Amino acid sequence: MMEKRKLLDIQCGDAILVAGYAGLLGTSFIAVQKAEALKKRYRASFVKAAEDCFVQAAPLPDFLWDAEVSLWSAPAEEGGIYRALWTLMEPLPFGFTVELLDIPLRTETIELCNTFDLNPYELLSGKCMALICRRPQQALRRLQEAGCIAAMVGEVTEGNEKRVNYKGGSLHLRPSGQDAIELFKEREGLEHGIEREDINIY
Repeated sequence: MMEKRKLLDIQCGDAILVAGYAGLLGTSFIAVQKAEALKKRYRASFVKAAEDCFVQAAPLPDFLWDAEVSLWSAPAEEGGIYRALWTLMEPLPFGFTVELLDIPLRTETIELCNTFDLNPYELLSGKCMALICRRPQQALRRLQEAGCIAAMVGEVTEGNEKRVNYKGGSLHLRPSGQDAIELFKEREGLEHGIEREDINIY
């Protein structure tokens, strides 16, 4: 959890990073639930990769919680990376600017979200975090050395505007509502939650 002294250390211009791919847990769930239908559109190997993408993703390294590391993180789980970014900034007297296309997404997540008309940035994630840090290159190097995909996606700004840039335009991020996976379950008539066997954890 975030320490109060780190709140005081955060300044305008600090970098915002995303560690891990957004939307992985939701991607695995969708692939398992719709495997047969997806195999009519994609190669079986692609569907299998989508099914296994969460369990095969590298875990977030423990050093992210080390008091000696100059960064703060919020997990991206329900509500996806959008909710994680909002939660990250909610206690701070700042806003942010984020470049949408810099957020790491797997091809499988993009394809399945296009197929089912879902927003990948609002999709159940896991093994993904939004981070604030003063020395982004150092943090990126440590994350990559630990086998974790990571990218600098934006920076902390003055005021409280939370802006996401995309293809020359921008949107003002609001607190996210329904997770995209819940929308998928409603459309597909699925009532149960996500169980371990649904995402091939074992």
